[in-house]
Amino acid sequence: MNRMKAMKMKGKRKQPQKSKSAAQLIEKAEDCFEKFQVELSAKFYNQALSIEPSNTRALDGLGEVLIELGDFENAKEAFKKSIQISPEENHAKYMNMGQLVGGEEAIACYKKGISIISQKLTNLAQSSAPFNFMTGQPSTSQSTTFSVKSIPQIPSTESESESDSEREDNEDTELSESEEDDTEEKRQKRIISTLNQEMCSGLCSIAEIYLTDECFADEAENECGACLEKALAVCPLNPEPYFMMASYKISQRKPDEALNYLKQTYNLWRKKRQINSLFTKCDTTQPNYLLNYHTPSPLLKF
Repeated sequence: MNRMKAMKMKGKRKQPQKSKSAAQLIEKAEDCFEKFQVELSAKFYNQALSIEPSNTRALDGLGEVLIELGDFENAKEAFKKSIQISPEENHAKYMNMGQLVGGEEAIACYKKGISIISQKLTNLAQSSAPFNFMTGQPSTSQSTTFSVKSIPQIPSTESESESDSEREDNEDTELSESEEDDTEEKRQKRIISTLNQEMCSGLCSIAEIYLTDECFADEAENECGACLEKALAVCPLNPEPYFMMASYKISQRKPDEALNYLKQTYNLWRKKRQINSLFTKCDTTQPNYLLNYHTPSPLLKF
């Protein structure tokens, strides 16, 4: 009797769960990070790296998580390893690395990140295929689709004209294709906008270093000005390069030009808040915290 009971219990034992792959663990880590479960995200990234120690996606993700946790040294190690394994992939790790180091090393990181962004934008402009944001190359995973309009229609022997139902079906198909094209075009535009914003941020970061840590370098003034001019060209509606340009003009002892850039900074910030107010509740008559906090600094130098 006891033997029969033992056999039944044995049959009811749970089967061991299959171990998750590195890709599955990375997806869980990214999902946790988006939900602000930072420590849990770090746990999943570490588990993924125990399976695939050279997975740059996991290394880059872990580095970002460690920055959030304040573990800057280990974050640097994660980014360094990722850079050694795949130096031409993912500009974000260079931008993050630039924040963790200083001086010439930071400038080199930002410049490399900007270079990768530039290449991504070039590849995007040359190809109408779906774009892989991480690699900077057109995606090869897209399945081939055929347009109904490209298929020759064989005339019916019974009737030369289409029926109403056939015409409606064709119109629906064409509308669906148009919507797909529109969605893809909008997606590409969002990618370009994001890349331009990140390039602008990197250029402003370089300019800031030349205004502070590397202000005594021989090339500081020219490099700073060139970076800010390019940032303004890349993102003319972003307040950040105008604000940095104001600081740059103050360093050149050109207060009138600096004040003009500060005014443009305020106008752009206010315009952005007015746009944001369409989606969120905020007081558009008052400058936001960042503007209140940063603007007095250059004004005090007049």
